[in-house]
Amino acid sequence: MPQSREEAASFIHDIGVRQREIARIEADMNDRIAQAKKDAEA
Repeated sequence: MPQSREEAASFIHDIGVRQREIARIEADMNDRIAQAKKDAEA
């Protein structure tokens, strides 16, 4: 649990950073899956 407003704000910032990182990883994964499907159909 955060002990101050600053610590809470820092935690929220870190969560946002990690959520964006997850979104980038998911997008990359989906691109790779799409390419693999395309290659398999060729």
